[in-house]
Amino acid sequence: MNAVKNALILLLILLALVFAVQNPEPVDLRFLLYTDPPLRLPLFVVVFLALLAGIVVTALVQSLGRLRLQRTIRRQQQTITELEQALKVAGAAGQDAGAGPGPRAGPISQGGTPDD
Repeated sequence: MNAVKNALILLLILLALVFAVQNPEPVDLRFLLYTDPPLRLPLFVVVFLALLAGIVVTALVQSLGRLRLQRTIRRQQQTITELEQALKVAGAAGQDAGAGPGPRAGPISQGGTPDD
């Protein structure tokens, strides 16, 4: 699997190099208030910067989602611990009183007695 991953990475790098060689023309960049003089960069640099910005934004969004999920998991684990403790306390209280679970209630047959 590592060989496939490395081959794909190498292929992407080669494609990026081909793109860079075929698109060296400078382009003028203007953004919001930065308009004069325009920033002149090769086209491949602009595309790679846009790709990098997308990767960073995606990583930030994923990190925020992961933090939210971890917080939810922590709360649910705390609830589970509290419920397990309450169950132990309830079980111990039931054993101390000598009371076990009550008789099994089943459906009533036509004769008026519970079915076993």
